[in-house]
Formats: sequence, structure tokens, C-alpha cells
Amino acid sequence: MAADETTVKQRVTEVLNACDAGTFGTTINTNNKHRNATAISEAVREGALMIARAICSNPNHVHRGLYVSGTPTALTHGGELPDTAGEGDLVEIQPYSGASFVVGTPRTAQEIDSYRSNVSSLYSSNAHNVQNSPIGTYYAISQGRIRFSGYAAQMYHPLISRSTVASLIPDEYEDIWTALSIGLSVKEGDNLLPVAGYYMSFGQQQLALATGMGTVAKLPPPQMAMEARRDA
Repeated sequence: MAADETTVKQRVTEVLNACDAGTFGTTINTNNKHRNATAISEAVREGALMIARAICSNPNHVHRGLYVSGTPTALTHGGELPDTAGEGDLVEIQPYSGASFVVGTPRTAQEIDSYRSNVSSLYSSNAHNVQNSPIGTYYAISQGRIRFSGYAAQMYHPLISRSTVASLIPDEYEDIWTALSIGLSVKEGDNLLPVAGYYMSFGQQQLALATGMGTVAKLPPPQMAMEARRDA
């Protein structure tokens, strides 16, 4: 289940004391000249991006699949992988021109280079990228680059879109999302800067735990943040 973007905006607006007294919403009090609903929305979106990038940085994260695109990315032999791609992502190989893509088999980079050169027809009388070649469905990922045998390769990997990321944040990370968004909503010189700093620090600490799939804490009550403001 995904966290709700509107709820996060409401929580941020309330902590910033920007909504009308006794309300829980995203509408800014007309007398509040320091807050802007669009700016809060952008901060919430940026917080979502931080969480998505953290999740995708762990190739074994249980939620990484939320961001994997259904459309593969074409790869170039020796080329750099996309920033969000990892060794555990699905690589498909087209063995020869016109063939269907099949799931690639991982090998070492040295083996791929050997298959591609096929010196003295060591592996086959056919080159690696023609029909009936037995060495045309392999790949290696090394130092952020892809090498493969066969005619072409493609990869299914996470794609993080600013326009859709807010609908893909796991429900258990809503408190992290809220904390990060509070921290991102306050500008330099703002009288709530110590409060924002407190929440941002909490959010970053919990984000590190979430990246490693550790147990994350609940959002601290406002009283703790206010203590941080008094102590600042």
C-alpha cells in the first residue's frame, strides 16, 4: 500500500502552523504570508524523490520493484548503465538480428570479451552475434558498465519520474516522507528553521535505515521539535 501524498501535505502544513486553527488540510491561512501551498507541494515531491532514490540504491530492497519500468532501456556494449540500474536488474539479449529477446546469462567481463573476439573460432565457427551461435546470450556488469555477447541488449530497471513518484512511496515510510518534507519546506532565515532542522535530521537518519530495510521509527511529536527550537 502506498502512502498518501495529500495526507503528507496536510501533516506538513499543520506542523508548519500554516493552516487555519482547528483544521487539518493543505489550505494556507490567509493571514500567513510566510507559507505557500505550491512550495509545500514541491517540498513534498522532493521528499518523495529522496526516498525513491534511496530505495533504488539498494539492489536488494523489497520495494525496488515499485519503480522498475515496464519498458526496457536499450543498452550499448561497453556503455554506462543508467544511474538507477543495478546488477540484479533483468537483462535481455537479442542473439542475432531479428531474433526475439531472451533472458541473458551473467558471465565475467573477461568471458564476454573472449566470446566477442572468439579467437581462432575457440567457441564456435559462428560469430557471437549471428544465428546458431552458442555464445550470443551472455552479459557482464562491471564498474557501472554493461558488456554483452549477441546482437543487442536491453534492461528493465527503475525509472524515477518526478510526476509519478509521489504515488509510489511505501506506506511504512510516510513518517520519513513527512519529516523530510518539513525540512525541505523551510527557507533560510525562517523562524521555524530549528524545527525544520530537527525533522530533517530525523528524516535523514530514518532514510538511512529504510535504505538498508531496517526498522524505522515513528515521527516524533511536535513537542520534541519545539524543544529543539528552544535549545537553538
